[in-house]
Amino acid sequence: MRFTKNYLLTGIACIFCCFTASAQDNTPTGPEITMDQDKRYENVYTFEVINEPILDQMAGAPEAFYDYFWEFGDGSFSLEEKPTHTYKDFGNGDVLVALTNNYSNGGAPPTRPKKKRKTKDRPPPPENTLAANWKEGGEINSTLEAGQSLGIMTNHSPRPGDPIVAVLSYKNNGLSGISPGLPQEGRVYLFYNEKSYDYDNFTFQSSRQHAGEVLTQGFPPEDLAWNYPGFQESVWTSNASLGPIAISKEVNMANEHKDILLRDAKKKYHNVLTWDFNDLQKDEVRNIFSTFVTTPEMLRDTSATINFQAIMVPHNSVTAESYTLALTVQASHDPNKMYVSERFINKKDMRTEGLVYTIKFQNIGRGPASNIMIENQIHPSLDPSTLKIIDHYPQTLWCDWVDSLGISSCHDTLVSKGLITWKFNNIYLPGRRQQDKEGKKATKGWIKYSIRPYSRIKGRNFRGRAHIYFDRNEPIATNQVRTKVDKSRSVGFKAGLHDVENDFEHLFGGIVWAPFRPKGFYHQGELMVSEEGYLFAETLTDVPLGTDAAGNTLFGNLHSEYDYSLLFVDFVPLQIRKNLLRTISVGIGAQLSLLVRADEHVNVQRVFNQPGPPEENEVLSTRVVDLLDGVDDDRFNVVEPGLFLDVNVGKIIEGPAGGIRMILKNAKRPVPDNLEVGKTEVRTFIQVYFQYNW
Repeated sequence: MRFTKNYLLTGIACIFCCFTASAQDNTPTGPEITMDQDKRYENVYTFEVINEPILDQMAGAPEAFYDYFWEFGDGSFSLEEKPTHTYKDFGNGDVLVALTNNYSNGGAPPTRPKKKRKTKDRPPPPENTLAANWKEGGEINSTLEAGQSLGIMTNHSPRPGDPIVAVLSYKNNGLSGISPGLPQEGRVYLFYNEKSYDYDNFTFQSSRQHAGEVLTQGFPPEDLAWNYPGFQESVWTSNASLGPIAISKEVNMANEHKDILLRDAKKKYHNVLTWDFNDLQKDEVRNIFSTFVTTPEMLRDTSATINFQAIMVPHNSVTAESYTLALTVQASHDPNKMYVSERFINKKDMRTEGLVYTIKFQNIGRGPASNIMIENQIHPSLDPSTLKIIDHYPQTLWCDWVDSLGISSCHDTLVSKGLITWKFNNIYLPGRRQQDKEGKKATKGWIKYSIRPYSRIKGRNFRGRAHIYFDRNEPIATNQVRTKVDKSRSVGFKAGLHDVENDFEHLFGGIVWAPFRPKGFYHQGELMVSEEGYLFAETLTDVPLGTDAAGNTLFGNLHSEYDYSLLFVDFVPLQIRKNLLRTISVGIGAQLSLLVRADEHVNVQRVFNQPGPPEENEVLSTRVVDLLDGVDDDRFNVVEPGLFLDVNVGKIIEGPAGGIRMILKNAKRPVPDNLEVGKTEVRTFIQVYFQYNW
């Protein structure tokens, strides 16, 4: 009995251990979604994430926290931490959430999707006879601003190693060519992975559509044949910002055909996703969600700007709408960021278009912020007098205006060389950890402005950074943005006359290229086509010119004119120039002249001394050099080297300007003494020309 009792106790212990181990195995090891149904309504649920990993606090940064991006499985989404959503039907779509870890090391944690409960297999009651346990749902939210019919947003800025969710929103606004009020069908495109990069930034993983859209990866076959009609129609475009989630790049209005929009996008991007849609009712909004995985190569270009472009093309319409979203690659997720519109720019575009900066900030405290100051360090070559505010939030008036209007909330700007100070006074910006905040979006703000440089740009690397002060708290530094000003080339046209034997009858022309607005000494290249005439004559007296019928020798004068027409290609491989006082330029260099064609024209005149025989004239024309046909003449050098010195006067940078150049060229030509043997000599050329750069 004792042994039986011991065996029984041992078996019970083993069973208990097995159940314990099984329970431990089933313990969730990562974030999970919980959903609670409202006790009053069958179609209202509140969602929350539990078992979130402890954040790995970044040294020196504010307290780390999570951002949330929810998909409710019916085409709607939310940015709240614990959202409540009202469904219009029962359904059973997956509820997904993407977490973004701010001020934290490591990647974003994955979460397990939650199936929306399918409580009953029946449609919801009609709106006019809603049951007591059913709540009428609101309109679907989207990324669209007022008047838009296409938009994109992402759940966060791209970070190497983190998935990113892109939301493509589209709406039936009744585009030109479509009858108002009628449903639409057509196609939306999402272009990604720009060809300007040597590698892909994203790999497509999945998409989730909720209105029967049909996905195709790549261009459908019928889109590969481009058609260009003989007319142009207006294209609807959009340039609205997406606010605090992602910064959108401005898109200008353009009168282009839809095929031209698609052709240009195909030239710019490696990859495209397309969705065919049907039965899009007037003012109806739909969302398509796509998940992309960032590639490891993206890490090379931290702070680089990368783009998504969406195009919406309704069927039976030649109009389209295009929307471009610009994102900056981040090394870590930080709600306080600074963006710049261009990472590489040439001096000419820099001078005419300037740069667009965006500073984003978020109050992550437990209470509202009343006064926010942003100290924005900019490059000294940027001219504060050209500053223009494009957009800002919170929306306030200038402090200069508020005294007369009796308003206390305002914003002000103090500018100096190398520093812009922005101030928001007496505002109410809720804290992210504040219990009674209106919503997560209200905790964020931004400043977007444009600025151009002084007339003379100094330096090539333009860096910028901002320090953000929330009330009396310590400042928070943003990332540093960089713009590299390229040594761009200025291409110009040059043409004029050159002097050969003081007649200025011969033309030349071609192109020149040089750095735009160079500093100090610089190199300028040239490629010209020049035409040259070479003429000499000789007269011989009392020379035998022939015989008469009786065999007697006839004497007289022999006058010969030799006219050579030469065509050269002149290449300047080496030239050193310097601009003086913005109106004068001097240069010295070497050139190579390639003789591609030479024609010889001989006019012979015979005048007899004896009376009776008439004067005789004879004209001979011969192609003596032809580089293309291989005709060569030893009396000419095919390659003629030379040296030159010149001076230009006028608008040296942009043109027009005029100039004069003296060229010493080692040339070989026939000479009267011996027409069969050419003579090499240093010949002097004077060029007078007109030059225009662009």
